[in-house]
Amino acid sequence: MERKSVNIVLCREGDASVVVTADGVYQSFGQPSIASPAGPGESSILRLQRIEDRNGNYHSLTYDTEGCLTHLADSAGRLLEFQYTVNTRRLQRVHLQTGAPGEVARTLVQYRNDDAGQLAEVTDPSGHVTRRFSYARGCMASHQLPSGLVCHYEWQEFAHRLGSRPGPHARVVRHWTDDGEQYALAYHLNDDGSGRTEITDGLSRRQHWSWNADHEITSYTDSLGHITTQTFSATQQLLSQTDPLGQTTTYAYDEAGNLTAQTDPLGRTHRWRWSPAPASLLLSTADAAGGAWRYRYDDHGNLTAEVDPLGHTTTYANDPRGLPTVITDAHGGRKQLQWDTRGLLTTHTDCSGKTTRYTYDPHSHPHQEIDALGQTTVFEHDPQGRLLQITLPGGAAHHYRYDTAGQCVIATDALGHSTSYSYNLRGQLTGRSKTLGALTSNIQLGYDAARRLAALVNENRQTYQFQYDAADRLVGETRIDGTRQVLHYDAASQVIGVTEHPMPKGQGDAVPGHADVQPIHTQLVRDAAGQLVQKGIYTPGAGADAQTATADASSPVLQTRIAYAYSPTGDLLTAQQTTPLGEPLSQLTWQYDALGQVLQETAEHTVQGQQCSTVLHYQYDALGNRTGTTLPDGRTLNHLYYGSGHMHQINLDGAVLADIERDDLHREVLRTQGRLASRFAYDPVGRKAAAWVRPAMLRVGHGTGNDQRGDSRWSPYSGDWTQRLQRHNAEDTLLKRYGYDKNGELASVEHSQQGQTSHQYDQGGRITHTQASQPERNEHFHYDLAGNRINALEENTLSSQGRGWVQNNRVKVLQDKRYDYDGFGRLIRKRIGSHTEQHYRYDHQHRLTQVAVVREGKDGQPQSQVFSYQYDALGRRIAKTDCFGTTVFTWEGMRLLQESRGQQTSTYIYEPGSYVLLARIDGANAIEPHPAAAHALGGDAEQGKQGSVPTTNPQWADRFNVAAAANDEPGGSNTRNVREGTDGEDIAQVYYFHTQPNGLPEELSDNSGNLVWTAQYTTWGGTVREDWQSFDSAGRPQQQLANETASLHQNLRMQGQYLDRETGLHYNTFRYY
Repeated sequence: MERKSVNIVLCREGDASVVVTADGVYQSFGQPSIASPAGPGESSILRLQRIEDRNGNYHSLTYDTEGCLTHLADSAGRLLEFQYTVNTRRLQRVHLQTGAPGEVARTLVQYRNDDAGQLAEVTDPSGHVTRRFSYARGCMASHQLPSGLVCHYEWQEFAHRLGSRPGPHARVVRHWTDDGEQYALAYHLNDDGSGRTEITDGLSRRQHWSWNADHEITSYTDSLGHITTQTFSATQQLLSQTDPLGQTTTYAYDEAGNLTAQTDPLGRTHRWRWSPAPASLLLSTADAAGGAWRYRYDDHGNLTAEVDPLGHTTTYANDPRGLPTVITDAHGGRKQLQWDTRGLLTTHTDCSGKTTRYTYDPHSHPHQEIDALGQTTVFEHDPQGRLLQITLPGGAAHHYRYDTAGQCVIATDALGHSTSYSYNLRGQLTGRSKTLGALTSNIQLGYDAARRLAALVNENRQTYQFQYDAADRLVGETRIDGTRQVLHYDAASQVIGVTEHPMPKGQGDAVPGHADVQPIHTQLVRDAAGQLVQKGIYTPGAGADAQTATADASSPVLQTRIAYAYSPTGDLLTAQQTTPLGEPLSQLTWQYDALGQVLQETAEHTVQGQQCSTVLHYQYDALGNRTGTTLPDGRTLNHLYYGSGHMHQINLDGAVLADIERDDLHREVLRTQGRLASRFAYDPVGRKAAAWVRPAMLRVGHGTGNDQRGDSRWSPYSGDWTQRLQRHNAEDTLLKRYGYDKNGELASVEHSQQGQTSHQYDQGGRITHTQASQPERNEHFHYDLAGNRINALEENTLSSQGRGWVQNNRVKVLQDKRYDYDGFGRLIRKRIGSHTEQHYRYDHQHRLTQVAVVREGKDGQPQSQVFSYQYDALGRRIAKTDCFGTTVFTWEGMRLLQESRGQQTSTYIYEPGSYVLLARIDGANAIEPHPAAAHALGGDAEQGKQGSVPTTNPQWADRFNVAAAANDEPGGSNTRNVREGTDGEDIAQVYYFHTQPNGLPEELSDNSGNLVWTAQYTTWGGTVREDWQSFDSAGRPQQQLANETASLHQNLRMQGQYLDRETGLHYNTFRYY
């Protein structure tokens, strides 16, 4: 048989033989050993003397007269010494005799051999024995892992050859461990070197492997009888792989053995092109749609440029060792890297010139990270590289302890609270323990005979159970409330169905008007490549088995179907949701560029019998930053960036919504908000420490040091900060300061209008007390061991199960509220006091579709309202309807972009890459920027920032500049809220969000700097007070038309939450809170 070709070059260099591999590595072999010269007709043994890459980085090897390796040196300056026993010449110790600059000499590993010269023990640098071995008739009989687990082996001799070695050889025929694992191995060997292996485990499950004469696996049969086959070329290259469903992936290669094509079962081909041998450098890759990446290299084979499918080029400059020193992006931004002699990164300077530095300990483990502001994070490791302590810039330190197996057993936080972990002999986690005052919170994990997670016992000693099939696939989960989920697979181990079973009959709450729930089966249909192309939701038909999905009369009943289509590169193109009769309910379509970036997103829905359609268009820069979002009404939200993608401005058709200034860590430190400007400060760890909101017409200064480039009066470190918080004036609309404990939990809030609030936490990090300036806002919280909130009355029975307050991890009673759940654990009724009942109904995907609210009227008679909800093919809520009308929602990916009701549309704008709200635009027309914004900050050439005055909207530009010049002082003539533009059209109104550090909105200000909405919340985000009165910057109420504030509903709460006032629930995209 033809042997496998290897892409190498063999040449002579003086007395040495040199092998050059395809990846450019030179291997130099010396002359034959003098101690054992080859006889006539015998082959010689040439010892490897040097390994060197194209850049001259090398390892040099030295041997003694007996041919034992004694030293290994590298180009970084290290010298390793190999020490041997005197009599048997077995390796005894590897010692770093000379370290690279910054390293210290030390013993890396030690070995102990038995009397027969066989390896008996391995000892790590700390002196711990990590492995032990025993032998029988020259074969390893057992070895012990660091955890103490001992693995045993039984061997048998076979007469057939092993590869090119003639004569008998030994194979393992039985393997078992001290924790009960066991395998029996049977071999069927052929004279040509091919054969078959059969393994039977302790559960009597059998698996089969067949191999050819080159020992390549040609087929595998799993314990369920499913067969995977492979074919190989004469040169031992994988040509095809066919899964148990008969779907085949094929591979092609060039003459040098490089992979050139891979074709999946759908016929989609990914291609690679290489430079001629022997270099074999990757020149280009092309996906199934033809999108190609191209690569260029220098004479040493180092990457110097890559060009993406859109033609954007990134270039690389490398040092003599081949390490990148300058990376220039497609915008010309230069990232600079410096490395020490060990090849460890020491400085990273981004394209804005901001530098982060790194230092290392004597064992080359990370020691310090010093950011661009000089703030230092310190890491401490043991000689094995395990993290022992991390000290954050503020001084908070976290500690970690390990057992001799290297497993973390105790983690201690910055407040001294410890969490303990336990493991079995195999190293699998078996428990987590945490002290909570006088009690201990425990989580336990149990494993079955196949070492699979079988049980998880929560802190309340309730058990989740998991079931598996013979192929170790998870097929079932039984939860603590009795609900079950069953998973179904095809022969290729792809999930093709999920059946959800409710609690056993009678365990769900019986509520009048709510029928018992039935099992739900979700059928998943996949194409030949495994992509999901259809999802069908079924419920049992008359006499049908809920786990089947046949089409006969007694089969399950189809409730809804969702179909998916994909591009050749696997991008989702369409998702269509239909009724059981095939009538379309929702269709989503996407278009992409060659990089897979979404260019267009179209949504078409049927809402209350009416057709709704929205189209969003997206634009990107060469770095992949989204620069524009064109709204369904044709307006475009533009994002301007500096550096590698740090946003510094948002504008709508050129009219500035917000200008942003950032510090040396690129954190936002100033944002213009109409007439106002917000300034932010951070603590050394990067948490928001303070926020100031003041008129933007007061130009911001540029200081230095801890005041983070601003007026020192804006700094939380200035001496008069506390006084200014207590005595704010017209300059300071809002002042806020935040304090955190050493674990990073929010401990205190000082708010110039709401006063002070403090929080206390237990040892588990759960909030227990909130103390506010207004006594009515004080709160106390109590929990069971699993973290469920309970009433204080039950505080002394935390370890009990289901006393009527919490049952199966579901709150049944809390304060004046009582909760009932159906067989799937979904809330179906909430009773509030004696005056209100809410009834909830769901679709077969567990999405809330209807709420009926019954309240006691003034005349004592019940009054009922019904609200309904609708979702698209991705599960996003697209509409909510009440008796007065419908609110329609538009989504940008998974973020709510717009909501419309009647003729009113609100558009939401977020902070970059987050769900934190930045602004809201009411109306579909143009906006007018406030002239004062130009005074908050100007263009910054060093950061590549554009000026704040818009230039792409000429109609506004002249008015903006003239007004700005006339408004150098607060109270200028043009600070009113403009309602009408120059052409008489209505102006869209802009409102700016002022949020807590977690993104929860506390205030809305209008373009003129008036606070038009304020809110106060409970600790968990419940609204306790809202005000729609307009206040000026000094806090004085302003006269305003009633219709200007009465309709200003602000329903967005914590990040991603939408408040449904009709229920008090908060919609969270895929759940309600």
